[in-house]
Amino acid sequence: MKRYLTVLTLVALAGVGTARAQTPPPQAKPDSAARALDPSPLLQALLKDITLTAHQQHAVDSIRVTYMSRLPPTALTAPDSATLETTRGLLTQALEAVRGVLDVHQKNVWDHNVANEMSARMRVGP
Repeated sequence: MKRYLTVLTLVALAGVGTARAQTPPPQAKPDSAARALDPSPLLQALLKDITLTAHQQHAVDSIRVTYMSRLPPTALTAPDSATLETTRGLLTQALEAVRGVLDVHQKNVWDHNVANEMSARMRVGP
């Protein structure tokens, strides 16, 4: 499972760099509070078909805010190798923490979603 999360992290970060290279910079920089509350596409994909209780949702939100605040400021731009490694580690820890909040059935769905996301991100071509 840890290997899957590591591979998924690497693929997700590669996708962020590619998307950043193709997207022009925004005119106004959003404040960090808005950025922390904006759900990530990766997290949304991994939580697909999982209904969180209010307690679980609060825990997931807390995990996101905690780990987003720990990201280096240049993590979402063109990071150097040290920043990239730090970001990978934080993303892996955050995803493991979110998985830890889930019950047994939800973990099975999460693992299925991780496998699907890895497959989709590794796919080349149409």
